[in-house]
Amino acid sequence: MLREIINIAYGILSLPIRIVRKIVERFQRWGWKRTLLVVSVAFVLVTVLMTLFVEATSQPTFCVTCHYMRPYFASWEESSHQGVACTMCHFPPGIKSALKQKFTASSMVVNYVTGIYKRSKPWAEVSDESCLRPGCHETRLLEGRVEFKEGIIFDHKPHLTEDRLGKTLRCTSCHSQIVQGEHISVTETTCFTCHFKGDASGELSRCTKCHDAPIASPTGASVKFDHVRIVEQGVSCLRCHGTMQVGTGEVRKERCSFCHADLGKINKFDDTPFVHRKHIAEHKVECQNCHQEILHRSVSRTDEVKPSCEDCHPGFHGVQVDLFTGTGGKGVEPHPSTMFQSGLNCRGCHIQASAADGFAEKGITYKASGVVCTPCHDPGYDRILEGWKRRNSERLMQIQRIEQTVAGAVKGVSVEHRAVADSLLEAARYNISMVDLGHGIHNIPYAEALLGTAYGQLQSAYQMARPGANPGSFEIGLPKSGADCMTCHYGVETMIVQRTTGSPFPHSPHVLQHGLACLKCHDNSKRHGSLALSRNECNSCHHKTDAGKSPDCQNCHSLQATLFKGDSTWGSDAFADAMSESGMECADCHLPQENAVKRSGGETCAECHDETYADLLIDWKDETTHGIAVVDSLLHICRNVQLPELTALRQETDRIRKDRSLGAHNHGLVVAILKRNRVRLETFIKEQGL
Repeated sequence: MLREIINIAYGILSLPIRIVRKIVERFQRWGWKRTLLVVSVAFVLVTVLMTLFVEATSQPTFCVTCHYMRPYFASWEESSHQGVACTMCHFPPGIKSALKQKFTASSMVVNYVTGIYKRSKPWAEVSDESCLRPGCHETRLLEGRVEFKEGIIFDHKPHLTEDRLGKTLRCTSCHSQIVQGEHISVTETTCFTCHFKGDASGELSRCTKCHDAPIASPTGASVKFDHVRIVEQGVSCLRCHGTMQVGTGEVRKERCSFCHADLGKINKFDDTPFVHRKHIAEHKVECQNCHQEILHRSVSRTDEVKPSCEDCHPGFHGVQVDLFTGTGGKGVEPHPSTMFQSGLNCRGCHIQASAADGFAEKGITYKASGVVCTPCHDPGYDRILEGWKRRNSERLMQIQRIEQTVAGAVKGVSVEHRAVADSLLEAARYNISMVDLGHGIHNIPYAEALLGTAYGQLQSAYQMARPGANPGSFEIGLPKSGADCMTCHYGVETMIVQRTTGSPFPHSPHVLQHGLACLKCHDNSKRHGSLALSRNECNSCHHKTDAGKSPDCQNCHSLQATLFKGDSTWGSDAFADAMSESGMECADCHLPQENAVKRSGGETCAECHDETYADLLIDWKDETTHGIAVVDSLLHICRNVQLPELTALRQETDRIRKDRSLGAHNHGLVVAILKRNRVRLETFIKEQGL
């Protein structure tokens, strides 16, 4: 068995020797002349074939046979290098490079055939030797300052022979393939990355480093001003043109993982010289692969990037934010707005877009108004907002007057107490300014706390100058409601509301003077804010009379009182009712009986007059009813006409209707008004042809 194995091994090892022996024996039979001829022919054929192969595979048309090279080939055809073969740039000169070129090209063909190319993007590096080879750009370094484009000067020598900010550059540092379709063109954003980022001295970003002073000329379309004198005087270009850098060129560490998976390499992120040496000097990696773009242009001419409002207006709405979040007051406990605690921000209410200051050219401002309240709150919330504004304005004016009084008095405080008084006055002014400048409606409870605290501070400062004295009256805090009513209904305590009966209802005497809680009159059990008191319960206070005194009916029934007395609000020719002229008062007809007011009828008249007055009262009411109906029908004919005169007639007729006595309080005046209005309307309708 061993002998057989040895024989097989010997046969395999001796095979080349036997083949060579056979060839030698064949050549010996041919003779040396014939052998030399065959070898020469074979050598020539191989040389020709190799030459043709090398030449064919060195042509750009061979490169484009791989389809992923087609975009690069297309951009090359349109470039200034269209007459230069791909291998002239992509491989440096020399035999060694040529051999490497063929090996690399063969590898790429294998990769293309096997499909390996799908797993990596084509990557090409052009060395400086290729660019500076004889016959190409070998004199570029000697040319000095040349015009890159209109108004831009460039010098290759310092960029390629000197370190720029400690970094070595290559030709392809600026001439790259970033922009598809612009083969090996200059990528200007690379220039801006070097010239505007990390130049603490300002030397590289100095304008005249690249720009000569623009000179205006009669034919100059872009330059209207001669800049030579400006440069001679040393005036900074930025004084007129402002910042000419848009973007920071920041490098984010996450970008490293786009190419590197090795944590060891990513951890080199902060070693700037190492990173730039590897990416720029040793390999062609475009700056924009790592750096965010820097644009060299005026911000005012840039649509894509605009300066933030905070650049010019830092903290412009800071006081509103403090008020909304309920913080920042001096001596006041934090109290965030309910809206803030609910997760709303400013845009929750500021949603109405309107032209800034009324001019669309200035942009859009988002404003808040009562209209935006109702989608989330009950109808009528817009009126609540207006109440907040009015009451807050009233409170501010009150305390600002007090502050002026205190400021004058503090000047007379003794020296030993002056510092304390001044600090109290300053704290009060700060709290008042928060409400004033921040708009109290952003957080009414906190605004009230600020004003209340400010009043206490002012009072303490004032008493240092005038012990025991009061600088002025000011209601501290919100009225007690027995619930959280005042959180929303702030300001209602001073409002006069119109009841459905037509009579006004002032809250102030009920809430502020007598200290009634909201829930004394209102109830939320059935419907929010509904009245819980009956008329008789109101009358138990309002119709109660002191001995020998009549109730002051006019406080609640002012409309009826003006009609009874013939007030001028009914016209310059108005006159009082005969009963009023004779000295009669409301109580004489609406006799209080056990604190209950009587609604008078014909029988009341008959008690003082004869029995016919009962029927006469009915006739008055019928005449008034008919007169109102006639005027209403004439107004209906004019319903599509909007004139102030007609509006006044409608309002006057509604006042007569709201009186509810149908003329009994002043029959003569009511009839005269209705007759006068009827004549005016009939004349107007006839003139207008309605």
